Amino acid sequence: MLRFHLYRIKTYITGQGRLYEDKRHPPDLLRQVIDSLSTSKSSRGTIWHIGDVSAISSDALYLRIGRITKSRVGVYEPGHFIDKEFEQAPYTHVIVDVSLGLCAIAKNTQVSSEPAAIARQFARLLNRDPLTSLLEVRKFEIDELQDPDEFIISRRWPRS
Repeated sequence: MLRFHLYRIKTYITGQGRLYEDKRHPPDLLRQVIDSLSTSKSSRGTIWHIGDVSAISSDALYLRIGRITKSRVGVYEPGHFIDKEFEQAPYTHVIVDVSLGLCAIAKNTQVSSEPAAIARQFARLLNRDPLTSLLEVRKFEIDELQDPDEFIISRRWPRS
């Protein structure tokens, strides 16, 4: 069973754009950068990817975030033990509501011990994508959602 952790995605746009012509809407910008299937290499040589992006609804996207690492495994071939190198690509599931700026990341210890580390990599992927600067996005910020109930109530539904 998957356990999802909730995060808030904020989109910061550079400058003010052109008066009356600015069509930069943060949810659209976020969607475009996610759709570009970002890739980023970490300082330790691990390559992180966004993949398998698909629309759940007009506002929600499903995607996977994962990393590629090289591993060595000892194998036996008749008369010899040999170290063989191969790539591993563990991933986790992510759901993003672009209109709310809400992100749910499934915990997967094969990817990282903490979902917060995956959220940091997700932000890094978005910020390092060349499309981010082309769209004049200053940065994407992903923070843990401290009070999910209050966030959801204040964003979508009238209070009772």
